[in-house]
Amino acid sequence: MHYIGNCAIIPYDGQRILQLTYRAGYTILSLFMPIIVLVDAVIGGGDPDIWQLLVGGTFAGAAI
Repeated sequence: MHYIGNCAIIPYDGQRILQLTYRAGYTILSLFMPIIVLVDAVIGGGDPDIWQLLVGGTFAGAAI
């Protein structure tokens, strides 16, 4: 969502060389990385104990 918002910004009177650009690979990676990390945090396994909650919370926070 921030990629779309940043594309609306036109700095330096629209000089093409100074505009924001994004590489497709990094854009796709930024979409899937939080999904993968959060799925890993949620699927952590069985009955959660305090350590699983701490690790899962850490992964969730890192993804955000």
